[in-house]
Amino acid sequence: MIKELLEGKKARDTILTEKEGRWEVQMRIGGEWENIWTEDEKPLTFASKEEAKKELDNHFKDMEDAVKKGDMIDMDDREDFRIVRI
Repeated sequence: MIKELLEGKKARDTILTEKEGRWEVQMRIGGEWENIWTEDEKPLTFASKEEAKKELDNHFKDMEDAVKKGDMIDMDDREDFRIVRI
């Protein structure tokens, strides 16, 4: 743990994980909730609920832009997403 404290961001993430947990954005697929977001083929989680919300908001902004450009027909429903502590 001391080594991690000297490594900056990793230390912050370690402390948050131990004390507060991590957060993930989940999508409802066929009645089940799943974290389908990945980074380097690993489930993506966030240090805070605010970080997760910002990422979800960006996702919806990107979808909105894609619909306006004609790259997507329709957007996902926001009610099919949730942010949960894990």
